[in-house]
Amino acid sequence: MGNNHRLPKEYIPFGEIIICGNRFIDGKIPISSERDGKSHEILLIGKGVLPQIWLAVPILPSSQSNYARPKWRYIVERNKTRMKNVEIKSRPNTLILSLGISIILEVNKLTDNIAEVSWLDLRLLGINIYGDKNVLNVGTNQLINNTFEKVHTMLAI
Repeated sequence: MGNNHRLPKEYIPFGEIIICGNRFIDGKIPISSERDGKSHEILLIGKGVLPQIWLAVPILPSSQSNYARPKWRYIVERNKTRMKNVEIKSRPNTLILSLGISIILEVNKLTDNIAEVSWLDLRLLGINIYGDKNVLNVGTNQLINNTFEKVHTMLAI
């Protein structure tokens, strides 16, 4: 897996992110796509007064060939939506992204250096990753109470 990501210059990762009950410590990218030596970050959660979110989705080329490589496009960049159906709400220390009535992501800033993802559901965006405070589902696999420390990327699909 390559580390050939060009991260946004404003992105400052948290020292620890608890993602659906799994700890990601001293890493850079919570979730990315890795294919054919190409990498793209899917989810970034950075430091700020509120957690700073970047979220990308796959856009398939117009030729729907099985071999067509998706292009990735941010639908949220530093808490600004780029897709009209995606709504961003906030409360003190909490950021919530939703698509229609469905919550995509809920992130809580616990301290200046620790954030927690208490809800994640990327299935509506075409990515089979979802979870709550206790379990992260990736396809048919479940990640429960794991620690990923000093790795660049927690989850590469």
